[in-house]
Amino acid sequence: MKDELTLAYLNLHAVLPLLEEIVEFDSESARIVRGWNYSIRFAVGGGGPAAFLQFRNGKLKVQPDKGAFPSVGFWFPSPQKLNRMFEGKGMPILWTGFWDIGVLKGFPALAKRLEYFMRPTEEMLKNKDVFEFYVKLNLYAMTAGIKAVGENDPEIKPLISKTRNGIAQFETLPNGPAAYVTLHDGKLEMGKGHTQKPNCFMSFRNSEILYQLIKGELDAYAALAKCDINLGGFLPLVDTFNAALDKVGEYLK
Repeated sequence: MKDELTLAYLNLHAVLPLLEEIVEFDSESARIVRGWNYSIRFAVGGGGPAAFLQFRNGKLKVQPDKGAFPSVGFWFPSPQKLNRMFEGKGMPILWTGFWDIGVLKGFPALAKRLEYFMRPTEEMLKNKDVFEFYVKLNLYAMTAGIKAVGENDPEIKPLISKTRNGIAQFETLPNGPAAYVTLHDGKLEMGKGHTQKPNCFMSFRNSEILYQLIKGELDAYAALAKCDINLGGFLPLVDTFNAALDKVGEYLK
C-alpha cells in the first residue's frame, strides 16, 4: 500500500528535480524557459513537503524548499491533491503570481516534457542519446527516491534508523551516469556523480543492464552471478538501500 505523504515527497524531491536535466538536454524545454527569471514554489499543507524552482538565464535549480518569496506559488491542501496533479488528474491552488502569465502558460508545457522523457516510446529509445538520457534520469530518480522513501515510508524508515552511517555509490560502467546516497543518523542525502570515499557500491556493467532493472526485466540473482551487477563494501548498507529502491519502484509504477 502506498503512503500518500511518502509519494508526495517522491514527486517533489525525486521526480520534479529531473526538470533540471531536461532543461539542459532538451531544446524544446530550453525554448520554453528562455528568458525566465522566476521562482516557483510547490507546497503541501499540514507540514508536508515543499519544493522551490529557480529559473535563471535558461538554467533551472530545484531545491527541497527555500524561504524566499516565490514569483509563482502553488499550494496543495493535502498530499493526495499533489499526487493527483502528478497523475494528471488535479490542479493546484495558485496563491501568488496571478500576473505571471508566461510562467502559468509555460510550466504545464514544461511538465509535459518531463512526462515525455520519463515515458518514452520504443521509437524514441532507438536514439542512443535519448536512451542514455532516460537511464540517467531514472538513476537520479531512484537514488533521490531512497531519501524520500527512507525518511518517510512507514516500512523503510525503521530500517534506515537501524543502519550504520555510510555512503553508497551507484554507477553505470564504463562511463555512464553515477550517483551516491549518504546516510547520517537517519537522514539521507543524494548527490550526482562520484563520491571520493564510498563505504559500499553497486555498479551496473552497462546502461542496458540498468535499463532492464528499471523496466523490471532483470533477474537480480542471475545478474549478480554473471557480474552484470557488482556489489562491494559494507553490504548491510547496500541491503537497506536495496529495500528502499524496491519501495521506490512500487511507488513510481
